[in-house]
Amino acid sequence: MKKTTIFVIALCLILTLSTGTAYAAALQSQKKPSLSMQVMGKTLKDVDPPILQGGKVYVPLRAAGEALGYKVTYNASTKVMDLKSGSKSIRITIGSLNTVVNDKKVKIEKAPFLSNGRAYVPIAYIKTAFGVEAKYESSKNIVTIGMAQAPAQPPASDKSKGIYILGKKMDAEFAPIIKDNKVMIPLRPIGEGLGYDVVWNIKTQTMSLRKDGQAMAFVIDRDKAVVNSKEVGMDAKTIMVNGRAYVPLTFIEKQIDYEFAYDKASNKLEVNAKKAPAVIARVQDIKFDENGGFPQLDIISDNPVEYKTFTMENPDRMVIDIMNAIADTEFETKSIDKEEIIRVRIGQFSSNPYITRIVVDLKDQQKAKIVQSSDKKSVSLVYANIIQPVTVAKEGFSDVVTIKGSKAVDSIITKLEDPERIVIDVQGAVLEGTEQNLEAGSSVVKTVRTGQYEVGTARIVVDVNKSAFYDVKSEDNVTKIYISDMPYSFMGYDKYYNSSFVYLNPGEESQYNASFDEESRILKVEIKKDIEFDKDVFEINDNLLESIKLSKETRGENIFTQAEFRLKDKVEYELISPETTKLVKFKLKYAPKTAQDILVVIDPGHGGKDPGAKGIDGVTFEKNLNLDVAKRLEKKLNDLGFKTIMTRVDDTYTTLQQRTDLANGSYGDFFMSIHFNAFVSKTQGIETLYYPNSTTEGYGINNKDMAGIFQQELIKTLERPSRGTVPRPNLFVLNKTKMPAILAELGFITNKEELAQIKKDAYKDKAANALAASIVRYYKEIQNVDLGLDIAAIYSGNIAAPQNAESSEQNTAKN
Repeated sequence: MKKTTIFVIALCLILTLSTGTAYAAALQSQKKPSLSMQVMGKTLKDVDPPILQGGKVYVPLRAAGEALGYKVTYNASTKVMDLKSGSKSIRITIGSLNTVVNDKKVKIEKAPFLSNGRAYVPIAYIKTAFGVEAKYESSKNIVTIGMAQAPAQPPASDKSKGIYILGKKMDAEFAPIIKDNKVMIPLRPIGEGLGYDVVWNIKTQTMSLRKDGQAMAFVIDRDKAVVNSKEVGMDAKTIMVNGRAYVPLTFIEKQIDYEFAYDKASNKLEVNAKKAPAVIARVQDIKFDENGGFPQLDIISDNPVEYKTFTMENPDRMVIDIMNAIADTEFETKSIDKEEIIRVRIGQFSSNPYITRIVVDLKDQQKAKIVQSSDKKSVSLVYANIIQPVTVAKEGFSDVVTIKGSKAVDSIITKLEDPERIVIDVQGAVLEGTEQNLEAGSSVVKTVRTGQYEVGTARIVVDVNKSAFYDVKSEDNVTKIYISDMPYSFMGYDKYYNSSFVYLNPGEESQYNASFDEESRILKVEIKKDIEFDKDVFEINDNLLESIKLSKETRGENIFTQAEFRLKDKVEYELISPETTKLVKFKLKYAPKTAQDILVVIDPGHGGKDPGAKGIDGVTFEKNLNLDVAKRLEKKLNDLGFKTIMTRVDDTYTTLQQRTDLANGSYGDFFMSIHFNAFVSKTQGIETLYYPNSTTEGYGINNKDMAGIFQQELIKTLERPSRGTVPRPNLFVLNKTKMPAILAELGFITNKEELAQIKKDAYKDKAANALAASIVRYYKEIQNVDLGLDIAAIYSGNIAAPQNAESSEQNTAKN
């Protein structure tokens, strides 16, 4: 990205001055903290102060630790803070009562928590962790930690000399020695201290070190060593002193990947892990995306990044500083003018250290949230449903998990096994606070955990016992998940895209029998018990069932409750429960035999007022390419005998909701979305996008494996670079469709060379061939349904219509 010096200086001055003005005003308006903190006689400034909650004092752990000379690190993903000073160590986890002090487990009276992004602990824990007094003086509004006077110091000779490995001092008998002006170090304590297996062979006078595939051998009185089977020269011989093997420090520094620091005056050697060099990322693009069903602005980098952010007013702006990053976009200002986002500006705020600053002009900054992707390569500003901290409580015989959002909660709920859990993915949502880990204290619900699964997916995981059942009730912006060890009605019907589970709950252990009439396609289940029910006829009319009819019949002294299930054509059933059971359970499954039994929904992305990406030539629009390939695919699938339906058949704007409603309402068997990609001009290749999932009893398909089939066929046929299969949990057309779904990105129209290929009819036809072949392979390899179709014939163009196939007009349904 080209920038003039004038632009960089001007942008930096503007942003710095405006930021400073806004911050100064904000700080003046804030109430000053009521507490201060003094550590070892020194009042700490520019740190978050202690806080009072419920009459108790809590201390910022990082500030206290650093003031006491500890090195502090924090892992945001695991919520773990480590504090180290020499051989002393402390570890706490946000939300957990269990801590570790000097390698011993210690319970804390109240779990550490975050406030304003800082970790706080009870004041009493300071003495437990650091071994110094800590007290709160209410009259002075101050927390004092430790004494003002310095503790007595050991003699300099004891404090300094010797060998320290990873912060731990070796026994006093081990120390470097100087021989012929060479620093020689004892091999065994160095090796063992760094985790090597050390072996001494007295016969050959050889000491060997092995670790993680590295092997070294040193022979006494030789100036050569063997490293990984190769002889390597040393600048001094290995020597024996007081029964210890010593080798030159200069040689070990080159062979072992640690930092060695030797102080000649004190004869002190420190060995520590090397600090990983900071990876400089490149901010390559900033783009608006509403494919998740909510507005978001993605800041995309080529490596994981850290960021800082703040807001500004008059006008509303969001400032995002990407740390250790270089601005490498092909623009400096980009107009967005969609939803709440007006424009975005990017500049190199600093070169030492590297900081890229992004300023987003907004209509309303209060609604915006910043969320980072799971791979840390993108930072997104989103206008999503803000989810308040969840609660779990007892209501009657149920445990109830309550989810409250800033708007209606849109969730996907999955019950998983090993371990047993109910996973609630709230779509288009971000958590308002930090992650939660709630103990339910119930015989059915164990714990409730929350986290930001992806940019627009807030995940709630309820750990349950094996017998758990759930029911969902939603009203306005509140959803309640009711969980119990019994079903919530006499009859339950859990529907998946081409299968369902049916439950009949007699309330106690009862006998049942089942029979099936092939001609009427009625499955009859009879339970030897008088069971009350509120409704006797259920008109289902989905792709599995036409209806359910409940009735009773008296035979002698016994009353039988009967359920008749009228199955659709090509639907099979499987009884799961034993003849005597507390819960009658069976499975229905649609079982296609030929291509004519399968409906493929073809989705040409974008359209109408939504052109999609614009080609580097300035005249090619993604929407037209998508439709071209979609029509080619439609014809090929019809010729193979498949039924098809298109989400759009011309240059018409179709919303994401309309696309998924059409697919779900038509009970499609497969959803194929077609797109072309856009990024920086040098980027090229093929991607296959899928919804990441765990297989369940109701949905046994691994979407990643399915995506792998499409990626293989596309890169083989189109002869373009592979960018792999990409999990995209937030794409609306992938997470709102009930059937298996794939989104293919068939090349980058922002790459000049790739666009030239894409525009050729031959390329688009090959793409359609690869997609058709992939669908056939998916049914054979994933669904274990051999449709009797020849993939080679698809690529050769010699597709013969299957016997008894309907005409193309009959096989195609269009909106």
